Amino acid sequence: MNIGKRFFFKGSAVFLVVSFVGVFLTFFPLQSVQAQNQVTIHMTASIVKIVKKNGKMYFEGGWNPRKITVQEGDQVTLIITSLDADHSFYLPEYHIDKYIPSGQTVTVEFTANKAGVFVFSCGDETSCGATHHFMVGELVVTAPKK
Repeated sequence: MNIGKRFFFKGSAVFLVVSFVGVFLTFFPLQSVQAQNQVTIHMTASIVKIVKKNGKMYFEGGWNPRKITVQEGDQVTLIITSLDADHSFYLPEYHIDKYIPSGQTVTVEFTANKAGVFVFSCGDETSCGATHHFMVGELVVTAPKK
């Protein structure tokens, strides 16, 4: 086989491979992958207290912040400090139940892979007082921006 025929054969093979890949990608496009953001949120947990101000009853304490907003696909890190008692961070839709000893800081990491509004609370294995069941917050996971 002379050099011209070898070059032609190799060139034809490359052309066929590139053509095949082009046709394949036309009918089976690669799914776009959105870059995930790393979101870190510092939180505190404290006993909910009922206080009276100007003749009205108010709740103080609990989760701070009470509302967390992230985008679907975000890698979320919560750094949670218990200020006064044993608590736990309970987010059932994400299978999270993390114990937080009094005066300690724990880290909770997860991927926000479901859009929606999800309630988090102080878990049932701890009881941080008579107002334990008022210790609730919400995680809002928004659809990714296009």
